[in-house]
Amino acid sequence: MEKTRTKIVALTLMMLVVASYAWIKSLQTKPLAWYEVGPCSQGEKGPWEHLVSYDELEKTLTVRVWVNCCSDEVLVEREGSNYTIYEKDYDGLICRCMCPREVRIFNVTEPYKLTFVDKDGVVSVLSK
Repeated sequence: MEKTRTKIVALTLMMLVVASYAWIKSLQTKPLAWYEVGPCSQGEKGPWEHLVSYDELEKTLTVRVWVNCCSDEVLVEREGSNYTIYEKDYDGLICRCMCPREVRIFNVTEPYKLTFVDKDGVVSVLSK
């Protein structure tokens, strides 16, 4: 009976160590920023400029990025106070049009660094 109890305790401790290790590793992955991406605003004319505005009261960064109309995803990654917006194309299907998309990033404190990486890997620094 005592051997069984010892084995159960040892197994429980081992499971706890494994679960703790997995939890610590999950904390070390790159965090996603709390953000939302608006739809593609097709039909908009004007210069293809990225626009950035920061609401100090709400601590919200609003960015307009120009992407290919057929891009698959726009996402944001955060590392400290550095925010990177990525245009992703997974299927290789590209259209002959560009459209602006509004990206809102919440809980941003100044100073911050903002960059945009388009589907071709071209990096644009958007912060002032």
